[in-house]
Amino acid sequence: PNICGIRKENVKLLLNATIENVEDAVTEVASRIQQVQKGQETFFIYYHSGHGNEFGTLYFPNRENRVRSRKLQDLLKESGATKSLFILDACHSSSVQVYTMKG
Repeated sequence: PNICGIRKENVKLLLNATIENVEDAVTEVASRIQQVQKGQETFFIYYHSGHGNEFGTLYFPNRENRVRSRKLQDLLKESGATKSLFILDACHSSSVQVYTMKG
């Protein structure tokens, strides 16, 4: 079955993740994206549900595992997707700077 119109094999769900888990997942997805025929549009969606602070730091899932939102955005850019969507469901998510990434 599809999840929001996306085939299940193209969804990577991480529970109680660390930044290392996220980096590994992005690397895995990036390798799939790079296999898509040139000229076809690819879309990378990142959804973070967790904690955050007013300085743009996100936590996985506790305050011992944290990362700056900019590092996550850089990871998404490195995925090679033609379009990316970065969704934050965290306290102080409005403090995260929005960047337009063009591929």
